[in-house]
Amino acid sequence: MTFEDSTADPPTGAAESVRGGPYHLLLIALFVLGAAMLAWSGILHLYLWGKEDGYRAVPTVGHLFLIQGVVGCVLAVVSVVYRRLTAALAGAVYMALSIGGLYKAIHGGLFEYQETSDAPYVQMSFAVEFIGLAAFVVAMVLLFAGTHGRAAT
Repeated sequence: MTFEDSTADPPTGAAESVRGGPYHLLLIALFVLGAAMLAWSGILHLYLWGKEDGYRAVPTVGHLFLIQGVVGCVLAVVSVVYRRLTAALAGAVYMALSIGGLYKAIHGGLFEYQETSDAPYVQMSFAVEFIGLAAFVVAMVLLFAGTHGRAAT
């Protein structure tokens, strides 16, 4: 291989081919959006747990709110810094589980706790978590299809 060959453009689909291009910018935007939604969800859970009449008094659900708040904030930082398929997967799983838990709490109860759809922040939670889930799913598709799971640096 000559020097000229080693400086040629990488083949389509390689991680280097998206660096600086539209895929790169889109991936960064998707990770930032997903991370913002993770942080929003995490902070909201911590807020609702910490309120005077918050979820911390609810058995089992209270502990889960605290854990979910902390994990959401940590995943927000990790997903922006790491920007890989595994970070997007973790963010998507977090959002999907949060959506599922809230849906279950409204429709039948969760750990003997019944939530209502008109409770404060329920609609906002669904919106934030669906947006975050969509951002991470699209990022995973782009990473898997375009860079085979390598970093979007």
